[in-house]
Amino acid sequence: MNYFALRLSGEAVQLAAVEKKNDKLELAILQEYRGLGSAATSPLTLSNLPAAAAKALTTIGKNYPRVVVNIPEEVVISRVVNLPPMKDAEIASALHYEAETFIPYPVTKAQMDYQVLQDRKDKGKTILVVATQKSYLDALIDLLTNLRLVPLAIENYSIALTRVFATEPTTATAIVDIGAMQTTVVISYQRAPYLSHFSSLGGDTLTRAVSVVLGMSLEKAEAYKTTYGLKAGQWKNKIRQALLPVVQQLVVETRKSILAFEGVWKQKVKVLTLSGKGSLVPGLADELVSELGVEVQWGDPLAGLTLNPSLASQQHWEEKKLEFSGVIGSALRLWK
Repeated sequence: MNYFALRLSGEAVQLAAVEKKNDKLELAILQEYRGLGSAATSPLTLSNLPAAAAKALTTIGKNYPRVVVNIPEEVVISRVVNLPPMKDAEIASALHYEAETFIPYPVTKAQMDYQVLQDRKDKGKTILVVATQKSYLDALIDLLTNLRLVPLAIENYSIALTRVFATEPTTATAIVDIGAMQTTVVISYQRAPYLSHFSSLGGDTLTRAVSVVLGMSLEKAEAYKTTYGLKAGQWKNKIRQALLPVVQQLVVETRKSILAFEGVWKQKVKVLTLSGKGSLVPGLADELVSELGVEVQWGDPLAGLTLNPSLASQQHWEEKKLEFSGVIGSALRLWK
């Protein structure tokens, strides 16, 4: 299974590959390059890729010709829908009409795919529908062709996060991935993303809040944020007070997602899994426990994986692993 995963986002271009060695899954490649910025949500061309990333893709493609591409949540529309009892051959046609109610552009311009989550026979089917604009997908295929890569699959970020963190199929879990530029909230159930939401709140938003409120440079604000965070009694509570308004927005958006899922699917969300560099702000987990009343834990995208010797020799992966959750999830596509 020679394939690797490629994550394309405004924050970073990331590469990962997992191989089976002696009946164990080994993380063979984990790399990161400068992000695509605003170009990540537009039809991509080779000129959009950072030169170092394009070179790395060409090199890796010689040994791993097939690729699973992880695309930004912003360019994907996903929805879990219930359909009445019908034959499998009738699903695509039924979804075409269903999609007109939630896709904000003409369905004729959308590329759709679906996965049957539950087949309750005479009670109908529960189906995960994903769609993106054909123009975006066509440009992505052209880009991969130019790099001499064969797309094995193209998936959105929430599906990859679910794969790496949703280990209990009967438990509804909220996954909150806080990157530098945005936060993605996924409600996972039965190992599928039943609901996903993204916002422009991220680690950089928290840093700017400290910088503006306390009148310090972004570099100093970042250092204070990561050192003191939301902990009470630290630095006269000034850092906590600067961060709280942004954190409250995060709490509100997460609560809305949880309540929306619980209202429709009648399942209680009891666990919240944190991911992304921004989730490491001191005191954030305790704040979420207090505000949302759920168990909060940090995810471990390296769980069940060994590191190959070259990666293991680099001591920083334990600190940085939460920044690679999505691309590792895509690298596990054929293994989990």
